[in-house]
Order: sequence, then C-alpha cells, then structure tokens
Amino acid sequence: MKSGDLLVESSSLKQSEQLLSITKFGDIPVTVSAHASLNYTRGLMSSDEFLMVSDAEFVSELEAQKVIAARRITLKRDGQIIPTRHVILTFDTPVLPTKITAGYICCDIQPYIPNLVRCFKCQRCGH
Repeated sequence: MKSGDLLVESSSLKQSEQLLSITKFGDIPVTVSAHASLNYTRGLMSSDEFLMVSDAEFVSELEAQKVIAARRITLKRDGQIIPTRHVILTFDTPVLPTKITAGYICCDIQPYIPNLVRCFKCQRCGH
C-alpha cells in the first residue's frame, strides 16, 4: 500500500487469530489490525413500519444479526428535515445478508451504493 502497510488476506478464522497475535517479525516490531473497510458491508433496508425507530435502537435490537451502525436517509424540504423509510445498515461481515428479521417483520436488504462525488465547479466525476 502507499503508506507502507502490508495487506494480508487469510483464508480461515484460525489464520486470522494467529496473525493478530504476532508482535514481532524477526527483530522488527509489528502491529496487526483488521482492515478498516474490507471487513464491513453496507446495505439498504426500506420499510414504513420503522419510521419512528431511532438509529441507536436499530443497532441495539439488531446486534445479534451483526449490525454495528445504522443511519436513516433524510430529505430537506422547505427548511425542514424529513426522515425517509430508508435506513443504511452497516454489518460486521464481509458478505451482505439478503434478509434481516426486525421483530416479527422480515426485511430485504439491498446493497448500498453511495452517490458519486462530483466536482464543485463543473459537476463532472473523476477529476
């Protein structure tokens, strides 16, 4: 990587645990940590039943399904912030689940694809 870090991919949980326990490589001290973004996935859940549920309540109730963060998409109309029925859920797994069960309701999860970052001056992408 550009920073000089070395990215190592493991094929099993046992290998990951052994890599995390390493403190020295020969005479060189090393620090081992999980990658900041490759081990997480984000998905979009849409349901009218959860309009009044807060983000913190989503995280606490869906913790068993490996939800670590939740953020509701909001709109701003006439100076007022309006919550939508869409919630972005961050999962602590590299594979996105297809469904989650919230209470007695089974909700489909679609992959979350963020909007592209565009140039402030010309509104074009990629430069």
